[in-house]
Amino acid sequence: MSFFPQLLFAAFAICLCSCDQQGQGVDFEKRSISYSLSQEPPTLSSIGPVSSVAFTVQAHVFEGLMRMDENKKLVGGVADSWEIKKDSALFKIRKNAKWSDGSAVTAHDFVYAWQIASSPKNEYNFIMAPIKNASAIAKGELSPDKLGIKALDDYTLSIDFAYPCAYFPTLTTFVTFMPMKQSFHEQFPGREYASDADKILYNGPFTISRWTKETQIELSKNIHYWNKDNIWLNEIKMPIIDQPRTVLNMFLSSDLCMASLDADNIKSALKNHIPIKAHNSGYVTYIEFNQRPGRLTTNKKLRQAIALVTSSSDLVNKVIGIPGNFPAQSLFPSWLPGAEQELYREHNFIPQETNYEKAKALIQQARQELKLEKIKLTYLVTDSPGSIKTAEYIQFQLKHRLDIDLAIDIQTFKLRIEKSNRGDFDLVGGGWGPDYYDPMTFGDLFTSWNNNNRGRFKNEAYDQLVREANESIDPKLRSLNFLKMHQILLEEVPIHPLVERGSVYISDPRLKNVLRVISGGDPNFIYARIDQ
Repeated sequence: MSFFPQLLFAAFAICLCSCDQQGQGVDFEKRSISYSLSQEPPTLSSIGPVSSVAFTVQAHVFEGLMRMDENKKLVGGVADSWEIKKDSALFKIRKNAKWSDGSAVTAHDFVYAWQIASSPKNEYNFIMAPIKNASAIAKGELSPDKLGIKALDDYTLSIDFAYPCAYFPTLTTFVTFMPMKQSFHEQFPGREYASDADKILYNGPFTISRWTKETQIELSKNIHYWNKDNIWLNEIKMPIIDQPRTVLNMFLSSDLCMASLDADNIKSALKNHIPIKAHNSGYVTYIEFNQRPGRLTTNKKLRQAIALVTSSSDLVNKVIGIPGNFPAQSLFPSWLPGAEQELYREHNFIPQETNYEKAKALIQQARQELKLEKIKLTYLVTDSPGSIKTAEYIQFQLKHRLDIDLAIDIQTFKLRIEKSNRGDFDLVGGGWGPDYYDPMTFGDLFTSWNNNNRGRFKNEAYDQLVREANESIDPKLRSLNFLKMHQILLEEVPIHPLVERGSVYISDPRLKNVLRVISGGDPNFIYARIDQ
């Protein structure tokens, strides 16, 4: 190890032992912490566009009917009681639930928000599918006012299901199911709503007191939140920093309460015996292929050849090199439940092995079918170091193994989303994190009607498997359908799974009760406290 890392981490060890730390990372007197975001959220609107960075902020400023408590148990949020039946649900709204302007949160706010969320213009409308008429509304076949949701009075919300949905209470913790006050929302047309701190109305534990674009988001305790007496923190600062080394250095100087570790940092941390924590993000990354008309990647043999030379094991172990990450064996990650055990164990999902000889034969057939001697493709990725490193590995493999020229199109997160929505790519670096604890949170992603299916993969058999699994409460039937979805994805290759993502990080030892979750905004500091 060089002298500089030794000095750097020795300094950190001293910091851990000191009770007189200076900096903004953890401040007991002010009840304040500072945690960095890796990207600027494209919006904080509950109706998207969605992003994991936005989820982290939204989890602190909005609250749905249900929420996770500090023990990761589902409890009432805006709702103080509920009843779930086979074909319907009834929620009672707390009469002390308030918006940040002091007005009451009502059942009408949920009706208004969910009707917008189910409309064709919302890219996340598919998640509303368990509600009666939601699928038809998403396709534009019915108007949003036909959604199976009613306000029986100001504080009673009635929901009719399209099919039995045992996991519906969990769904209501997700940001798309947050309420929205109509009179406030209508003041800001289009993308203007939730684009700045004063263009959002909050009903969660915190409000945004300042939003300096590309620099920092600052949260302050919401004085109108119904459960404010149980929120210990007064302030959360969220500087926007996209360089892991900068984040680590700021943590070492006590200016951040937490820092993720990359492949370089973790080696030094381990050698210096720095306490390291691990977290399974639940997230799966993959290559997604564009199957819109006119794209070379509509050719199945081309997609198959690329998948056969792109090793998820090599990517995880030799390129990324960070503990906590695993080769992705499927779109469906290893923690998802099946009928009797984890889904991947029930069906023996294993990562696809490389097969260079088969790939060479397939690429020759693809060239003949495409009538091209030279194949040139574009790979759209976000400008994060990890995404670029992954893209460079894939670029090398495609050139070395298949003689394909792959140009890497590096964009900011926001522009990558915009270009992928337009279909301006051949391959795009995709990924998905769970919205709820059920395999369907991944399964319906590649249905023909899902707007997050950016490659426009369409397969009637796949669509039907999703419909059947959605309409069934039989665990064995649903598990078998998810197996069949996995097999179709493996054969048709609309995506190639890469990494089942986890993370390792270091945290200020004085910071307690941070909620690390697989579904929803992570990390969550709602229950956090600071030891003096």
